[in-house]
Amino acid sequence: MKRKELAKMTDKVLQRYLLWLPSILMVCAIGTSFINQQLFSNNLIASVITSVEEQYIAMRKAEVVERVDTTIKMLDVIRQSNGLADGDIIPTGLFNKTMNSFQLLNENNDGYIFVINKNKKFVVHRNSDNLFRDDIDDKVVHYIYQSAINGASWVEYSDKAFNNRKSDAEAQKITHIRYVEDWDVVLGSGELLHDIKNYSESEAKLVTDLVLDEKSNQNLFHILVFIIFAGIIYYLKNITSQKLYEYKSAIEEKLIQIEEKDNEIAFRSLYNDVTGLPNRKATSDYIDNLCLQEKGEEYQLQLIDIVDFQKVNNQYGFAVGDRILRQVTSALEELKDETMFIGHVAADQFAVICQKSVSLCIDVAKETETFEKFDICGEMISLRVRNAVVNFKNRNILGSIIVRNGELAMKYAKANNLFHVNYSSFMSKSSERHFKISNLLDFAIENKEFYVHYQPQVSTLNGKIIGVEALVRWDNVELGRVAPLDFIPIAEKKGTIGKISDLVLTQACNDIQSVSPNGEEALTLSVNISPNQLMSKRFVENTIEIIESTGIDPSRIVFEITEGTFLNDIPGTVAVIEQLKAVGIKFSIDDFGTGYSSLSYLSKLPVDEVKIDKSFINDLVEDEDAYNLVKSILAVANIKQLTIVAEGVETKEQSQILGDLACHLLQGYYFSRPVDVENLTKKIKDNLKVE
Repeated sequence: MKRKELAKMTDKVLQRYLLWLPSILMVCAIGTSFINQQLFSNNLIASVITSVEEQYIAMRKAEVVERVDTTIKMLDVIRQSNGLADGDIIPTGLFNKTMNSFQLLNENNDGYIFVINKNKKFVVHRNSDNLFRDDIDDKVVHYIYQSAINGASWVEYSDKAFNNRKSDAEAQKITHIRYVEDWDVVLGSGELLHDIKNYSESEAKLVTDLVLDEKSNQNLFHILVFIIFAGIIYYLKNITSQKLYEYKSAIEEKLIQIEEKDNEIAFRSLYNDVTGLPNRKATSDYIDNLCLQEKGEEYQLQLIDIVDFQKVNNQYGFAVGDRILRQVTSALEELKDETMFIGHVAADQFAVICQKSVSLCIDVAKETETFEKFDICGEMISLRVRNAVVNFKNRNILGSIIVRNGELAMKYAKANNLFHVNYSSFMSKSSERHFKISNLLDFAIENKEFYVHYQPQVSTLNGKIIGVEALVRWDNVELGRVAPLDFIPIAEKKGTIGKISDLVLTQACNDIQSVSPNGEEALTLSVNISPNQLMSKRFVENTIEIIESTGIDPSRIVFEITEGTFLNDIPGTVAVIEQLKAVGIKFSIDDFGTGYSSLSYLSKLPVDEVKIDKSFINDLVEDEDAYNLVKSILAVANIKQLTIVAEGVETKEQSQILGDLACHLLQGYYFSRPVDVENLTKKIKDNLKVE
């Protein structure tokens, strides 16, 4: 309920009271005429007394009822403004805060209410000493509470225990009660019968005295009667109006606070706090409105992502980052015309929507490809951005889906190091598959869906298999064959890579032990280890446990790690490697040359082997630079007494050149694809017939 609606409600209540005035005046006129006609008989005097008392009681009752009604409506306003539906449980904090507000209203206004909670204790009362008391008249409180629960509207009882009345007669009270189910409380407000009776008797006595005195002067009596009735009416009107206006003011003040808070929440729910631009929800809503139109126009959503914005926050702080976001906003606003919409949909991501011409968004993409106007602590820097574009028409499609498609395109751009990309449906399919893979990983681990294939490593000296690399595979009923490049990054992010690696290492050790038991000519076993796995807390312990349980000689195991493993924590990484080398395990740098290492860097790393990446082997025959690079790697590695493995060997020419360059081991499709343990056994027995 809004403030204006509540104001109308209180005005209506006020008008209802004021509408009584003509009725009372009419009653007075009729009464005066009747008195004049009956010549001031005693029966007439008695009827006047009764009339005054009845009118006063009726007005006081009506005031009490309206007071309770208005309070209940205010409770509804408070409940709705806090987002609670009918039947929702009122939070304890909100309940206590509301009751405290009503208690303040009681202390500041003549018209009062009381509230009894489900424990049959006063939580609001005109006399604050009665709040939550255990020593007051429980029978009366129980009687009031139970009467309201049973649907009673009016009760009479003694108020003596609650307000220190001198006698039972003075404490007798008539009270209007109401049970409010949503709040689980009983509301009440009433009047002392003693006060009503005293007031009525005093007014009636005044009328009687005037009537008796006026038997000698009827004209004067008529005038005095009219004045008395007019005074009563004027007094009652002023009292009623004053109380209602006070109550109305208190409610309006409360509603103003609620409305201001609601407006602030509503603004924050639709606009970014830093830039003031429409946020993701507001952007989606804007697209929804476009799609409801029937113009047949084509629109374009362009997401603009600031590259490496997180590094700015980390290096200069969030205050500087916020300033850059505001500068980007200003730059976009300069490009904006009346047909464009600009939003801020994520921390470092903006949205531009073109309503008429696709070329407008293309112009924005060109203008924003590099921002060159940022002054950070006196240093001018340029920030690159990525642009992801989604084309759509105004048709029955949700704006949230279009924004999500833009984010999928942006994710694809980041993964492939692109700076401009258009959304395609295959990106959604890829995202769906990514989601399914993530959900099925735990199930696959539990049901042992992962298995191991082995690719032989062949000696260039005698052409024999002297080792194998273990390669994990996953087949799933729903997903089919899942490539390692698809599920391993997800497993690393999800934190399940350790479980998968333990399964692979255990199976590989058992398989190789069965094919080639420990001994002088036993096959070596190479296993890929991710950086996250290597630095996990129990990696060393788990590895040693697997070695002991399978019985494999640890000197046969080679852990392959990438160059990037050393980037974040070289001392920590070296410490873990040294622990495992002390057991006998060897280490190899996988995909050497594709990362951050240099030839001089080899001497600083505690590794035993280097694997030359397939990308260099591919060009070995025809590219002189590739040939010279491989030759240099082999020369340095031999000086450092490191074993060299060339992976991705696919032709006889490549094999011959690598043999001439004194490469130790060769691995690739020229010799064998990855095979299961049964086929590996056959290849070993057949002494590896080249495929």
